[in-house]
Amino acid sequence: MKLSDLIQIDEDKDDRQKALKRAFMPYSELIDVDGCEVQTVIILLNLSCPKPKSKDLLDPVRANSFLRTTENIDKSLMGIKWIHTHNLKYPDSRVKDQRVIASVLSSENDFISSAYLKRSYGWSHNAAVQGVMHWLLNEFNWQGEVVSLLSLIKDENSYWLEILKDFGYLKEVHQLFKEHIHSDLPSSAVPDTVSPYSKQVRFPWKGEYIAVTPIVSHAMQVSIERLSRNTELTVPFRQIKIAKSQQHGNLPSSLGGYIHQLYAPLDIAANERQTLAASRSRTHKYFDDSALTDRKCCGLFRHLVGTEPLTTSKKQKHVRAYQISQLRQRIALWLLPLVELREHCEKMQKLIDERSYQPTIYDFLTMEESQLVLLTNDLNQYINLSLQHNKFSIRYAYHPKLMPLLKLELKQVLKLLSSKSSEQNLTADEQYIYLSDLRTFQCLATSSPYLCGVPSMTAIWGFVHQYQRSFAGLIQSDSDITFSSFAICFKKELIYKSSTLSEASNLAAKKTVSSVKRTSFNEEYHADLEFDLIIKVKANIDLNVCVDLLKAVLPTQFAGGSLFPAEKKNTNDWIYISENKKAIFYRVKGLSNNALWLMPQYLQQPNNLPSLISLITGDDSLIPISAGYHFLETPSYREGALCKKHAYAENALMLAKKVKPIDLRLKGDDYFYKNAFWSLGVTSSTILIEKNRDT
Repeated sequence: MKLSDLIQIDEDKDDRQKALKRAFMPYSELIDVDGCEVQTVIILLNLSCPKPKSKDLLDPVRANSFLRTTENIDKSLMGIKWIHTHNLKYPDSRVKDQRVIASVLSSENDFISSAYLKRSYGWSHNAAVQGVMHWLLNEFNWQGEVVSLLSLIKDENSYWLEILKDFGYLKEVHQLFKEHIHSDLPSSAVPDTVSPYSKQVRFPWKGEYIAVTPIVSHAMQVSIERLSRNTELTVPFRQIKIAKSQQHGNLPSSLGGYIHQLYAPLDIAANERQTLAASRSRTHKYFDDSALTDRKCCGLFRHLVGTEPLTTSKKQKHVRAYQISQLRQRIALWLLPLVELREHCEKMQKLIDERSYQPTIYDFLTMEESQLVLLTNDLNQYINLSLQHNKFSIRYAYHPKLMPLLKLELKQVLKLLSSKSSEQNLTADEQYIYLSDLRTFQCLATSSPYLCGVPSMTAIWGFVHQYQRSFAGLIQSDSDITFSSFAICFKKELIYKSSTLSEASNLAAKKTVSSVKRTSFNEEYHADLEFDLIIKVKANIDLNVCVDLLKAVLPTQFAGGSLFPAEKKNTNDWIYISENKKAIFYRVKGLSNNALWLMPQYLQQPNNLPSLISLITGDDSLIPISAGYHFLETPSYREGALCKKHAYAENALMLAKKVKPIDLRLKGDDYFYKNAFWSLGVTSSTILIEKNRDT
């Protein structure tokens, strides 16, 4: 967008006024001002004028008076002291007289933080002075670079100083600004004390605990706001409302308190009629035809036969691989009822009557696993019959471009089902706790200031760590007990917007007996979830003798919400302990395919938001998560901290992978135990919940 184009709007001056104001707001895409430098100064000075607001942002007379008013100069000079890179007053504006100017520490890990963004300044302190700072902080493009009047003054750009001089920015004024910028705008500044209103999170760190205060990056928040306004993107964003936004800083204030977050739900929609047992009781079929005939699968077929080709060869290659994996998953789901029937007969040692089944079905139930691949041709006929008997998928039955793919992937599925499980070598002190059907209500779906969806991975790890501390504190044993890693499977999800009622903490009137008021509260996204959790435990004791104790010490909070065990008549079923990996995996692969295992994505981690959006757009199985924290400083002692060491940090985003139980069934137990578990990873600059490397 060019400023020259907006200036030429003559039809409606109100529209031009709105367009010019929006163009110089921090949430808008940067505007190109080449050739319109004088008009840029006029607009920025008029935006900063106190009430009454200018009715014409291109009015040079009103702009000329701003820098000639001593009060405006004084407020601007004093305001430099409260310029920040990270906003301590978001989301709790009660934090006062503190600011952070910092850049994240260097790290070798791949994740998303403000490290890839150019330093950008925001402002938060006194809401009454906030408007005066527009002329200094609002950014724009000039000669291919992102600049602001503050940066141009700091760099003493003679061209812009000459323009400002015509509007009252005299030599003595420039000298005052140089002195204040030098003294009040250092390259790095962090508070000496931790505000009682700043959050602190504790983690194990180098043999002790460290307190981390997460704060939002102004540059990251601005980047997300700009991406949310990009009409070409298909990824969803959600708004939350911040009360009294003018108290939180210039960005929330310019947005009227409506802050955008990237929205990435798990999209779990449990439907009891779609379970395999329900389907079999209704149709008496041995195949789940809906896996190959629903709208999503027909869309997959449409892409595979080339009806909707992609634009670039690079994108075609990536998406084609994803589509093939989805086709394999669909074939496996279609075949799953027959696989489960075979497993049921083997487990119950049930005799199979040949007269009760069709020849292909009987062969599948009785022949050796290694011979299943011989049924490829016969089962391929059943696939095409399933497509033929549905009005939506009939066009793809016996399709010449689709038949070779279907047969090839069916053969691959049968090979994977025939493959033997790997031998798992267990150490003597390794056990697994399987917690089934845990329920949490009103937990935080807003996992970071940038993201809404899956609860923060640090919150899930915190739940596991609290479980370990509670158990180790009660058990009478000298052995070390470590809950080293966890795997999590979500079964139900309901995300909704709500506001939590805060405690009454403010007096209605000072220096007299008065009622107590509640502080303003902000909107947040919460979630009701049902999930399974597997915890790997390293201990020298048999946990099976401690089942009652493990039930008693289960934490009652999860990611800020309330947690309850499974809602069952027989409450003994929700906790299962075993050293046998095969027994654990038998439960894993038998879960309903409405469920999703959240697994670390280790193949490709983006380091910027555009790359993340590109990846999740092309692959539905990828989902962004809040994975931990990236330090803004080396941890040190700080007054008011919960631990001896404290650090300010910003949230780090990563990609995770949503994996269905059918995919784990095909890939086997070795793949599950190597790739499904999360653990705490600590370096000198990061704390991340990442793929467990102790496998």
